[in-house]
Amino acid sequence: MHSVAARRLQRLEVLIQSAVSAVGLPGSLCRVAARRSGLGWLTSCLRDGRGHDLDRANRRRCLLRRWQRPTQGVRFDSDGDPGQRVGRVAWKESDARMAAFDVLVRLGVDPPDLELLRFGENALYAFRERRLVVRVARPSTEPADVARTVEFVRRIAAHGMPVSEPADLPELAQPVVTSTGVVTLWTLHDVDEGCRVSAPELGGLVRQFHDLAAPEADLLGAWEPFGLIRARLAAAERDGLDQSLTGPLVDLLASLETAVDRLSARLGVGVMHGDMHYGNVLCLPGRRLLLIDFDQVCRGPREWDLVPNLVTVRRFGLAESEYQAFCAAYGFDLRTSPDAETLVRLRELGMVSWLLQQYGTSAVIDDEIRLRIGTIGEPVGPPATRWHAH
Repeated sequence: MHSVAARRLQRLEVLIQSAVSAVGLPGSLCRVAARRSGLGWLTSCLRDGRGHDLDRANRRRCLLRRWQRPTQGVRFDSDGDPGQRVGRVAWKESDARMAAFDVLVRLGVDPPDLELLRFGENALYAFRERRLVVRVARPSTEPADVARTVEFVRRIAAHGMPVSEPADLPELAQPVVTSTGVVTLWTLHDVDEGCRVSAPELGGLVRQFHDLAAPEADLLGAWEPFGLIRARLAAAERDGLDQSLTGPLVDLLASLETAVDRLSARLGVGVMHGDMHYGNVLCLPGRRLLLIDFDQVCRGPREWDLVPNLVTVRRFGLAESEYQAFCAAYGFDLRTSPDAETLVRLRELGMVSWLLQQYGTSAVIDDEIRLRIGTIGEPVGPPATRWHAH
């Protein structure tokens, strides 16, 4: 039995290596496709029904069609194989890339070598030939929410807000739902790699966003700050992480769920970006700034958009003078708010719960997780223990 399985795996790997050269797609994608579709997938994509060899482009298109199968709810083990893994449902970069290829095929484009820009809660790819960013959300993402986000960005751009806009593609209604992700296409911009967005520039951009986006509040849903955190902590507990790691975070979550209900929202409830940090601002040549990443946009206490900068000065070494410049540009210092401690703790809990998903991948990350959990309860006022970016 074991020898049969070994021969089958050996044959599978030979086919995968053939696919890399014959079909011209990455080995990781071929491996996933082979395991999902069986060993016959490659042979059927090399020749047509009459036995004639298919050219390279048609091989790729055939392969992509075989990938377009329902995969929602399939649980994968650490290898990417269908299995019964206990814990998180794996969504891998190869799944996101398949979704991106699927959409490009619908545009009549022979799937190119996409450049991965970011992989986290979403995957972002640059398709430079068509000046597009392909943004792939997880299959569990609600398409109606993505559609509202696209419409929201188009509306605030019409109001004059400097944002990276959805691509104008009349032949393709967005978002596009595939079996391995929910896809939107955006304009690709050339960025100035030497440009660093300053604190007053970010503060001014936040103020501009709050002012110009205000008329579109009715398009958005209400702030729901705990959903992702609950899911991450529940997954960590299912995966058997030590209670010394999850326990303090679960306790903090319970206290924050009560505290958030008592927020005063001195800046009012309105449109907020939800993740307003330096990494979500593009700096183009000529120092033109564009706001990006609207996945968390919603209606809520607008102070929330000021929290990332306070956490940056508190945990990651932003100078006090820079923080004051940010506050002056926006017109408000979050530290004067009675809600500051609750909001900062909530932001830091979200950051720790995100990093907790990577526990066990390296000693450096494990040490950082323990450091953050051990210091997350420090008072907001005095200088806090320095955290390290990951």
